[in-house]
Amino acid sequence: MLLEICETFVAERHWAGGDIHAAYYDWLCSLAGGQAGTARLFQTCAVATLRSASSAARAQHTNSMLMVECVDTMVAIFSLSQRKLALGTGLRQDALITILEAMETLPGRLDEEVSRSQLGDLTGLIALFEALLRIEL
Repeated sequence: MLLEICETFVAERHWAGGDIHAAYYDWLCSLAGGQAGTARLFQTCAVATLRSASSAARAQHTNSMLMVECVDTMVAIFSLSQRKLALGTGLRQDALITILEAMETLPGRLDEEVSRSQLGDLTGLIALFEALLRIEL
């Protein structure tokens, strides 16, 4: 749900020329329990989403599809952080580091069929995210 809030917020800001529609803002204020600064609320949702996905990815389990979903969620937050300037570079860097940490543990935790069908060339993806992290730093 937090990821959906983040994605909707970015879409609202994009299509409303940097602002959000009044109805969506009213809904966000209801969610926050009163008047809310949208940048801070968005940051809080993005950080909570990243932490939840990271925590689930680090948990010792054998559900390979959960691992894929965790990585997908972290990549979605990174993608949103590229589109929303209110998020600092710190969140982008944290997202990249978290993605890399999770992806480096994937080969030993996923069965080969899931790894091939869902992630393709894992080595190439890790190299891509390492390069993106070098750019951020």
